Amino acid sequence: MDNKELREKQKQEAIKRLEILSRNYGLVKDVVNDYKRSNLLYYSEQTKLGGILYWCTKENGAERFETLVREFEEEHNVIVYHVIHCYTSFGELLNLMYISENEEVWEQDVEDLKNGYTLAYAYNLDNDLFSEFGSIAITGKSGGMIRVS
Repeated sequence: MDNKELREKQKQEAIKRLEILSRNYGLVKDVVNDYKRSNLLYYSEQTKLGGILYWCTKENGAERFETLVREFEEEHNVIVYHVIHCYTSFGELLNLMYISENEEVWEQDVEDLKNGYTLAYAYNLDNDLFSEFGSIAITGKSGGMIRVS
């Protein structure tokens, strides 16, 4: 399979996962529709009020986030379908929820997502040494997504 075919399969998988986030966690349906229509990526800004949604674009003031997402996608051959920006005791994090190139794990990834966990790259914006791949716990709040742990 060439890279273009893989990207299309990853996009379809991303739409499937966004629909799960919408159905199971209350992610605003516009996030799914905009991604389907124009590949528009959103990020949830984690606040005390919940996950406040913004476009992850330079036009929206998120040029740094957009650049980090694109570089991550290219370097690891993945597709990012949602981002959670939050502040923790160990730094400011940009949690990149992604579709890997390994289709064999997608079914398990979907099951994990339904149970409140997702694969993510936690990019530590304060200190890149603390950035890492892993699984994070998530939930929906106020129409967006938040990282629970």
